[in-house]
Amino acid sequence: ALLNYPYGCTEQLTSRTIPLVALVDLAHDYGIVLPHEPGKKADEAIRKILESQRNDGGFGYWSDSGTSDPWLSAYALFGLGIAKDRGRFVPKDALDRGVRYLRAELAKKSPAAVQLSVNTFVLDVLTVLGSPDPGYMARAFEQRKSLPVFSRALLAHAMAKTQPKEAAELLVDLESHLRATPTGATVVENLGSEY
Repeated sequence: ALLNYPYGCTEQLTSRTIPLVALVDLAHDYGIVLPHEPGKKADEAIRKILESQRNDGGFGYWSDSGTSDPWLSAYALFGLGIAKDRGRFVPKDALDRGVRYLRAELAKKSPAAVQLSVNTFVLDVLTVLGSPDPGYMARAFEQRKSLPVFSRALLAHAMAKTQPKEAAELLVDLESHLRATPTGATVVENLGSEY
């Protein structure tokens, strides 16, 4: 199912590209025979994602979308970064333009709590792509009490390499939200309909 994707929005294509490029390594490690030409299918998905990149460097939901969406753009770049790290060809210019778009989104001032959550995802993706923003991470850390738990987790992940002391403090906070049972651990948080 992962190898047969519909021609659809950027989010659907990215959701299928991430496991597809990782599946090749997993199949190799465990001797699993994959369907015919998984690399070709991954390259086709990457091409379709890149068609949704707008002139500003961000990504729209569809190839003919007129505007870019920050969350989707971060998600598309995350998927493209994973694909590149797994040996798929992703044009450097597309990643560079995407990083510039995400940095411009971080520079926008928005009081909305949802935007702060988007920004923590953007910070995490920038870090994964090798372009962290320690200054904005520090500002997000100052606002951590207003972030939902999932955003604090993203911020901790982003800060792990560049600001380990702050990341450790976030992890202590995250642990206080864990509810451990004999069969697993969960985090429960009521975010209402805002997210």
